[in-house]
Amino acid sequence: MEDNEKENHQSCPLYPSTLQKHVQLDMSTNLEWADVEQNLKNVQTGGIYTPDDCISRQKLAIIIPFRNRETQLKILLRHLHPFLQRQKRAYRIFVVEQVYIY
Repeated sequence: MEDNEKENHQSCPLYPSTLQKHVQLDMSTNLEWADVEQNLKNVQTGGIYTPDDCISRQKLAIIIPFRNRETQLKILLRHLHPFLQRQKRAYRIFVVEQVYIY
């Protein structure tokens, strides 16, 4: 969102109407990255999201340590992005892979 567009928007509500009380989690393990990316149309390269219709009250940095758990990472990202977007949070997700150098 451009700076002049942000001036026309108000802060996001504390309790957005997009919140859901009960969320059904799909824990199926046969996910492909294309399935995960399907829900990420509003996410910019680098895992960045900002709401279009208001100015987020918080900016979050989420750091996910990753090592040999690709299936769990896909499940987490598929649910985490929509969860945060419904809360109208501006965020960036960092997936950090542990590397051993011997």
